[in-house]
Amino acid sequence: MAFEFIFVTKHKVEFSAYINFLQCIKKSDFFNELRSDSEPEKLEANFSFEEIPRKNWPEDFSILVADEMLYISFHSATENQRTTVLNILTNCLEKQGIIGNFEEL
Repeated sequence: MAFEFIFVTKHKVEFSAYINFLQCIKKSDFFNELRSDSEPEKLEANFSFEEIPRKNWPEDFSILVADEMLYISFHSATENQRTTVLNILTNCLEKQGIIGNFEEL
């Protein structure tokens, strides 16, 4: 079972702000980036809480930015880990001037 969240904001967000947001979250020492891929107007990234990712299902959560939407899916995370990650993401969004909140789907 995955826990899914979408970021809700009242303002239009330029895609470049999401690129800067991704650079900000990569600096966190709470999780490790496994992979990221960027195309025009689409960004995907996978992260793990483990120093050495598991073989069968390495990512603990994924981030997708597409169609002016920021979506996060937790594949494997405790409630505390989810809360901490969402707080880190929110802080990085705020550093880009993006104000809003995550809503669980």
